[in-house]
Amino acid sequence: MDEKVFQQDQTITGGEEQNLEISADLIRGHINTIILRCLYDADKYGYEIIDEIKKKSGGLYTLKEPTLYSALKRLESLKYVTSYYGDYSNGGRRKYFSLTDTGREVTKQNLSAWEYSRTIIDSLISDGDAHYDFSFITDKQTELVELKRALAAREEALNEEKAALNNLKNELQRERALLSTQSSSISSQKTDFLELKEKVEQQTSELELKETSLLEKQAEIQAKEVQLLEKEREIGDAKAELAKQSDEIKALKNLLESQRATFEENVSLLREENELLSKNRVDENALTNAQNEITAMQSELSDKQSTIDALRTAIATQESTIDVLKRENENKATEFYNKELEFRAAQAQIEAQKSKVETEKLALEQLQQQLNERETALQSQASQTANSVLEEERAELQNQLQIMEVERDALKAEHEELEKAQAELQSAREELQSMREALQIERAEIDRKTYELTQLEYSLEEKQRSVDDKQTQTNANSEEIQFQREDLEMRENALLREQQKLRADLEKLEIQQKDLSSRQAIYNQQQLDFITRKNALAAQQFDFADKLSSYNVQAKLFNENLEKYETERADLLAKQRDYEEKERELNAQRAAFETEKADFERKRTEAERVLQEAQQKAGENELAAEKRLRELQERELNLTHRENLVANTYQTIQTRQYVQAQSETDSTPYTAQQSQQSTERKFDFHDLHERAQADGIKLQTAGYGGRASQPTQTVTATESANAVGCYNVGLTLFKSAFIVFCIVAFESLLVFFTRSYLNVSALYPTLAFAVGFTQFIICAILYAVGYRPRARRKKHASYVLTAAVIFVITVLITTMIAVYCKAQISDPKQMLTFVIIPIVYLLNIIFFVTFFYLFSIKASIKS
Repeated sequence: MDEKVFQQDQTITGGEEQNLEISADLIRGHINTIILRCLYDADKYGYEIIDEIKKKSGGLYTLKEPTLYSALKRLESLKYVTSYYGDYSNGGRRKYFSLTDTGREVTKQNLSAWEYSRTIIDSLISDGDAHYDFSFITDKQTELVELKRALAAREEALNEEKAALNNLKNELQRERALLSTQSSSISSQKTDFLELKEKVEQQTSELELKETSLLEKQAEIQAKEVQLLEKEREIGDAKAELAKQSDEIKALKNLLESQRATFEENVSLLREENELLSKNRVDENALTNAQNEITAMQSELSDKQSTIDALRTAIATQESTIDVLKRENENKATEFYNKELEFRAAQAQIEAQKSKVETEKLALEQLQQQLNERETALQSQASQTANSVLEEERAELQNQLQIMEVERDALKAEHEELEKAQAELQSAREELQSMREALQIERAEIDRKTYELTQLEYSLEEKQRSVDDKQTQTNANSEEIQFQREDLEMRENALLREQQKLRADLEKLEIQQKDLSSRQAIYNQQQLDFITRKNALAAQQFDFADKLSSYNVQAKLFNENLEKYETERADLLAKQRDYEEKERELNAQRAAFETEKADFERKRTEAERVLQEAQQKAGENELAAEKRLRELQERELNLTHRENLVANTYQTIQTRQYVQAQSETDSTPYTAQQSQQSTERKFDFHDLHERAQADGIKLQTAGYGGRASQPTQTVTATESANAVGCYNVGLTLFKSAFIVFCIVAFESLLVFFTRSYLNVSALYPTLAFAVGFTQFIICAILYAVGYRPRARRKKHASYVLTAAVIFVITVLITTMIAVYCKAQISDPKQMLTFVIIPIVYLLNIIFFVTFFYLFSIKASIKS
């Protein structure tokens, strides 16, 4: 009976005691439905989906990350799921997944299909008698609950270790998120670069289209220019006709003048024959004939005026066509510059025509005046007969004047319209010029942006490489950590399972012993039951012995695993020690670098102090030299004053001796005495010249008929032998600066043509060229001004040492700048850019000083 109950207990409990596992094939077929069901309630990220599946399965099934993310990617490609990035967490942004509308519909369909298929599969496959009832609680399950309570402390320790591992996992996830953000930023920058590239290509294509359209417009302009040339020919023909007509008008004017003369003669005749009444009719007939002739002339003038008006209308039509062409050319901005000269020529022609019309108008006004005078004369002679005719002529002339004024106003309006059109053309041309400049600026900006984008691409590629290297390193580290973590978890789980089994067996044995003792006390009288129980106890003892032996084997395995764990822990501690030693070495190197840097700073300060002291000493020496020069100049003035006094006294003595010599009569003793006196009169200026030479002064003496004495000649010879030569400082500076400028220009050209290899901008060589050019300009200005045209050369050139010190200091400063800019000395390009090329430029200081020194020596030797 008890054996049956025990067997029944073994069949009723869950599948863990029978070592049953969930079929992975069944879950793999429904993995999409499981993930969609997890996302049905709310949006989740990857670890939330895994935790929910684990909780729902009660820890019996866990979904692995690769399976989850491959399934999510597949669902996202089917457009059942969408993804988005959430807030930052642990240094990275979490990627959330949410269901789409189609995903929700598919989830509902899959859930209904699963319920339907599960009932059918349950009815087809499951056994009604043997099934796993997880709700039934057996005695063994109560024992397991007690064991779980006993093992809570161990689980807390394991949870702490798992929390530490989770922290490591979070750090790895943070690094991955950072890498993903960096890669996304790089990809976004790449897309931005591609978009900019496409925009640049579009703008270039648009520019090409505009250029083609401009070429077409230029062709149209050329055709219109041909038309304008033809119209200009027509205008020239019209001008020729106008010239002919003007000649005809002049001929008519001449005829009018001749007729006027005849008319005056007739008037004189009329005045003479005015007394004769019989000849009034004849005179009246003559007047009527003259009036008829005048009317005929006026009709001819009106005909000429009509032809002039026709020509003006033709010119107006041509001007209207020109205006139409101008309006068309306003839309074509590129042709305005070429058209402007033609319009100016047309305007000049129109102004010439206008001037001609004005001359004609003046001629007509003169005719009008003449006619008015004639009218007055005729009125005085034949007031009754010619009044009506003259009034008609006056009205016609007034009409003509009005017409001419109207034409003048029209010409003024046309002139104003032409000026407006010219102003519009000028504004359009300025707008076109501004558009061209804007396009050029945009092209320059596009080129600069493309250059910057290429540099950004290179830097992004380098960053991407470094990120990929770091990512591979972190992946390798994470894989090693994951592998070690899984191994440790497996070992811990095995040890826990073995320990749980051992404890369960011990507790079972204790319970069985208690049961046996109680049964032995209760059923002492029932021997059969006791025997049966005794046999059962014997069987249980044998089982206990077997279990005890298996426990010993498992304890041995546990000890071996513990030893392996200890060895691995020792290896990890050794690696940690190596890492700490490397860190200490790095700190020592850093401290050495800091000390070297402090020494370098101290040396630099000392060099600067030495330079300042040298400059201060040079200034003091210069001040002392100037002071000494002033003292020497004062001494020279005193000596010249003394020399003049000596010369005056010497001259008085000579005059006195000469007077005494004249008083004597004897010539021979005079000559002897004169010779003696001359020898006695010779003053010795040798000491005076030596003192002047010691003070740096040249002394000149007078005497003996304008000739210096013999000691002065010897002194000047010795002075010329010991003196240092003079040279022109401005000319020497100019020559040295010119040679150094040529060297700097050559070096700048080399750097300019190799700037693409060195990865430097054009400003790098331009700055050095500008410095050399300014030096050359300054020295040229000094030479042109006449700076120190005659200066003494110093025997010891202190400026050579000063230039050497300045060169060393500037070389140290350039190396410090290179270190501060973190230049990689191992890279030859950066070595050239930051160290070698600046030192080559700084060598020009030494070149300048050496050339100055050589040219000063040469000039002093020549002088």
